[in-house]
Amino acid sequence: MRSSRRARDKLDGVWSGSNPLAKNEGKTQNVMGQDGRYYAVTTLKNGYEIKKPDGEIMKFLYDNKTDSWSQVVDGKTTEIFRFNDDGTIQASLPDGGNI
Repeated sequence: MRSSRRARDKLDGVWSGSNPLAKNEGKTQNVMGQDGRYYAVTTLKNGYEIKKPDGEIMKFLYDNKTDSWSQVVDGKTTEIFRFNDDGTIQASLPDGGNI
């Protein structure tokens, strides 16, 4: 089994309910950021919702179909990275490029 498949299997477990993380769906924790401020982090079925101290909300979502994680801010979805079949990832850069 390739390493990306193992990672995908672990994530499938996370989102399927066979992992303890899935039991936290809908629960919110206040987490202190590196800036010393508290952020409300809510566990979703497919990722996390983060509410900044100023009220701005962003989400980090996993897409099982594309094996990728994306960020959603102000309704705009931006893929952050995806797993490749060889166990590496393809990361998206702010300028639209990939590495």
